[in-house]
Amino acid sequence: MPHSRRAPDATAYGLMIVLCIVWGSQQVVIKLMAPYMAPIVQIAMRSILVCCLLGGYLITRCQGGLPRNTWLPGSLAGLFFAVEFIAIAEGLRLTSASHMVVFLYTSPLFTCIGLHFLVAQERMKHLQWLGMAAASAGIALAFLGPDTQQGGATLAGDLLALLAGASWGITTVIIRHSTLNTLSAQGNMFYQMLFVGVIALLFAVLSGQPLLATWQQESIVLMLYQTVVLALCSYLGWFWLLRVYKATRIATLSLMTPLFGVLFGMIILSEPLTLSFVAGSTLVLLGVILVRVGE
Repeated sequence: MPHSRRAPDATAYGLMIVLCIVWGSQQVVIKLMAPYMAPIVQIAMRSILVCCLLGGYLITRCQGGLPRNTWLPGSLAGLFFAVEFIAIAEGLRLTSASHMVVFLYTSPLFTCIGLHFLVAQERMKHLQWLGMAAASAGIALAFLGPDTQQGGATLAGDLLALLAGASWGITTVIIRHSTLNTLSAQGNMFYQMLFVGVIALLFAVLSGQPLLATWQQESIVLMLYQTVVLALCSYLGWFWLLRVYKATRIATLSLMTPLFGVLFGMIILSEPLTLSFVAGSTLVLLGVILVRVGE
């Protein structure tokens, strides 16, 4: 890993735009494939497939396997990563893709809170607390605005989206402050995909969701996209960017993702947007930006 990371250049900006478009499509793709396969089973299948690919790579390239001192934090990070994706899958059954992508990207807020209490050198500054206040107000407005007419199921879906964001934030804290920080991108992904695949599949069985899929041309294309583009290539590209460029600057660019997610939800799924949700989402994104800038 290089000792000095570069400031983002044209390559970094171009790749981040592509990644944000891909990540913004995730919730929409899961919704589109839901008639063919339950969302939780989609996530389990794509994770198991990626885990097999990464396992083969690690066996051939790392003869000693993964370092033993990464097993415990890797398992813990994998567990929270599994919670994140179970919350995404179940939340998408109840709420819109637009709501999911906005609330999912509150994850940096939870990361900063965790680091504030665990690491003295990463205490939050005044600007970051201001960002937290703005994001909290935005979440409240999106949930409780005067033109918000959501039932109990939609509210539960939004809360699951927040849980997914919190779990993602906790996963980041574990990776940044454990032996996983020096583990390769492939090693980190293997732990996370292994736990997501196994736990998501177990959750599907215990909750009585159908494991079989209806395989047609559309469902095959959607699954290949999720496995190869979303779950494998995009995350490997993300880890590569973090190893080459300054992490804070790159992470800030990821805030384009909710914008693409909401746009895809409107165009592809015809999802309606209320004024309260738009205003609340703007406050959430502003708050996350202030937290990132204040690092």
